[in-house]
Amino acid sequence: MDNNGAAPGADTSKRTLIDKSAKTMFIAVTVASVIVGFSLVFAFRLGEQALFTMKVNAKKQETVRRLEENKKAFEELKRTVQQLQANQALNQVKAKPDDNAVRVILDALPDSYNSDALGASLQQKLLAGVSGLEVQSINVETIVEGKEGSGGSSSSSSSESANAAAINTSTAAKAMPFEVVVKGNTAAIKKMFENLNRSIRAIDVTSVDLNGTETGDVSAKVSGVAYYQPGKKIELKNEKVKP
Repeated sequence: MDNNGAAPGADTSKRTLIDKSAKTMFIAVTVASVIVGFSLVFAFRLGEQALFTMKVNAKKQETVRRLEENKKAFEELKRTVQQLQANQALNQVKAKPDDNAVRVILDALPDSYNSDALGASLQQKLLAGVSGLEVQSINVETIVEGKEGSGGSSSSSSSESANAAAINTSTAAKAMPFEVVVKGNTAAIKKMFENLNRSIRAIDVTSVDLNGTETGDVSAKVSGVAYYQPGKKIELKNEKVKP
């Protein structure tokens, strides 16, 4: 026994118990920390998954809304087309009896910049068959996809220049400038303007230059613009939603 009357092995037993308690506490704290860490990671992942699910559901709801709007727009478009098919004015100006009346609108406002078609329409439909009218030239601005260049002549009685023009991708109506030079008597010149005025294509005459000739005929240089409207593209697409 020591001076205090305690047994020599008592201190050793107390230290052993304290060490065991410390080890037990350390292990408990370590295990609790691991559990808390896993819980935090799991909660974070669970939160990410919940946010991703909400984002996917929002996209689905947006898709459903657009489909419903498209369905309503389709029904309205269907009614409009049916009304146009029965339109008396459109049926009276059809190029062929079997054509659909809506075709007149498509012919009047094409969906592409087609200078060849405009040149052919001017030469073969609007100017051809006018008694006393001589077509000297037809110049229509054209587009060469991906580059600028010039086209060739159409025939001995008329020629088409192909001055390159820039493509505008907007869906608004766009102008197609052209220039016609003809010669004839006053009745022929008047008939030409009547044909241009009655054309189903939207044509605006911007300038007219009239000059008399030695033979008593009239030489007319007519500048104008026809129009086209780029078509709208409708397509279905897949959208990947990222977490």
